[in-house]
Amino acid sequence: ILLPDIQMNLFKEILFQFGINVKKKFFISYNFFAMKIRTEKFPRLKDLREDNDLKQRQLAEILHIGQPTYNHYEKGCREIPIDCLIELAKFYRTSIDYIVGLTDEFEPYPKRRRRNFDP
Repeated sequence: ILLPDIQMNLFKEILFQFGINVKKKFFISYNFFAMKIRTEKFPRLKDLREDNDLKQRQLAEILHIGQPTYNHYEKGCREIPIDCLIELAKFYRTSIDYIVGLTDEFEPYPKRRRRNFDP
């Protein structure tokens, strides 16, 4: 993509945040840039897997999906369906909020006690 100077400077700043230092004008593939951004979408997914010494193939089997599909979830190329998020949260014994980065608290939320409603 060939960008005007103002857009190029903004683009350079964004790339710099991802550890890519640009010193002059250049052409860059949109797919490359989009791929760099997507890799940060669910960083905890990969961290949890690696912390438990698991392979993508093993988690894919647990979720009843193919390894390439799980790889796409981990890279952020594909949205994770809610049923897979629920299974992952149960498997890791954490909350969906922790997996997707909405909280830093690893412990799952306490379950609510059911109330008995007597008429």
